Amino acid sequence: MKLSKSKVFAVQDGKCPEGGEKCEFKISTDKINWLHKNGPDDKFYNLQNVPFALNNPTAIFKGLKREGHEKSYCYVATPARRFLNDTASKPMKPGMVFLVFVSPNLEVFNWRFEPADSSGKLPENHEVRFTKLIWENKP
Repeated sequence: MKLSKSKVFAVQDGKCPEGGEKCEFKISTDKINWLHKNGPDDKFYNLQNVPFALNNPTAIFKGLKREGHEKSYCYVATPARRFLNDTASKPMKPGMVFLVFVSPNLEVFNWRFEPADSSGKLPENHEVRFTKLIWENKP
């Protein structure tokens, strides 16, 4: 990630949720700084997985079934590592996926690891949590 000229946002290129071309995502530097200072530490350090998820999703959902996020997106990915601190990481646990939540204006507002469904590629209960699967990487 790099800082925007205004330094209000960190910016990251990634796969556009609709259309698939490259586009620019942003995340508030205030949010990053707050997490660095206050934690949780795993959330701060796993910000390092956000670029991977935005560029290499296994799936993209549109429509989070919660108020205010009906038009937001969820990127699902399976990064190789989980970051513990500035210098340490460990392999991602089997049966887990990494989710990145993105607003309609392409601002990243949350990210976390969650259990995968039986396919190992999508989050558990995705059928009732999201409105529509708009893209899936099928080998």
